[in-house]
Amino acid sequence: MLTLKRLKEVLHYDPITGIFTWKTDLNVEYKAGLRAGWETPKGYRRIQIDGKSYGEARLAFFYMNGRWPFPTVDHENRKRNDNRYENLREASRALQTRNRGVSVLNRSGVIGVYFYRRKWKAQFNPNKRIGLHNQLGSFSSKELAIFARKSAEENYFLYLAENGLYDIHS
Repeated sequence: MLTLKRLKEVLHYDPITGIFTWKTDLNVEYKAGLRAGWETPKGYRRIQIDGKSYGEARLAFFYMNGRWPFPTVDHENRKRNDNRYENLREASRALQTRNRGVSVLNRSGVIGVYFYRRKWKAQFNPNKRIGLHNQLGSFSSKELAIFARKSAEENYFLYLAENGLYDIHS
C-alpha cells in the first residue's frame, strides 16, 4: 500500500486548486511539473503510482491528513473532478447518498416531493434498509409539500442528534 512518505516523494498537492503535479520524472509519461492523473468517463480523476491506480480525492485527503479516509471521501459541491481540499469531506455511504442531486424526472426540485393524481405528495425515507418509510401526506400546493418534507427531515436528524444516535460523519 502507498505510504504518505512515498506519495509526497513523487507528487505535490496544491490544496487551493486541488491539482497534483509530479515532483520527479517517473517515466516518459510522468514528467516533473506536469499535472498528474487523468479523468475517467464518469468524471472522477485518478492517478497511477507504482503501478496502482488511486482516486485523486482519496489521495488529496491522505496527503492532507496523513491517513486514508474511512470509509470514503465525498465532494461537497458534487463536482467529481473538483479535488480542492475545502470541497472534500470524509463521509459514510449514507452521507454521500444524501449529497446526491435531484433526479431529472423530479418536477418539484426537492427529493421526496412529487406530483401524483392532481396533488403534491411528500415522503421521507430515512432508512429503507429497515423499512422506515413515511408518507407525509397529500398537499394542495408544492410549497406545503416541500415544507412537510423538510420539517420531517429536520425533526428526524434533530431527534437522532439529541439522543446521541447521529453524527454528521455517519
